[in-house]
Amino acid sequence: MLKISIEKEKIYFFSFSFFTIFAFVKKTILFLIISLCAIPAFAGKTQVDSLLAVLKTQSNDTSKVNTLNSLCSEYQGKDPAKLQEYAAEAITISQLLEYSKGEGDAYAHLGVLFKNQGLYDTAQTCHNRALELFKSINSTADISRTLSNLGIVEK
Repeated sequence: MLKISIEKEKIYFFSFSFFTIFAFVKKTILFLIISLCAIPAFAGKTQVDSLLAVLKTQSNDTSKVNTLNSLCSEYQGKDPAKLQEYAAEAITISQLLEYSKGEGDAYAHLGVLFKNQGLYDTAQTCHNRALELFKSINSTADISRTLSNLGIVEK
């Protein structure tokens, strides 16, 4: 009879250890998931901060237009007002420089923004303008991307 109670204690001890380890592993996995989800939020903010710092030092040239378009990419789906502001500035500078690639990218960003807002006619106009600009410089990758975006808008 004594032997049975010892075995029961061993079984009980094993069960307690298993559940203790399981709880620890569960908490550790939860912590790792939360930590990994937080990293992109901080990384995105750092990228925007870096682009804004670079933007302050640039004169009105193609690199500034590219930085403005990169900011548009960062703000896509996050801050429509900022995206519109930076896209408008990129279009203005691109037109002064006759930089079709930069102007087309800005119109493409606006097209996606307006599509997401449900303004399909405005989105289509922006994508058509981007398509004209990309065709003028024979940028096949940009033409393909813009045609795809137009297909989504016209759907």
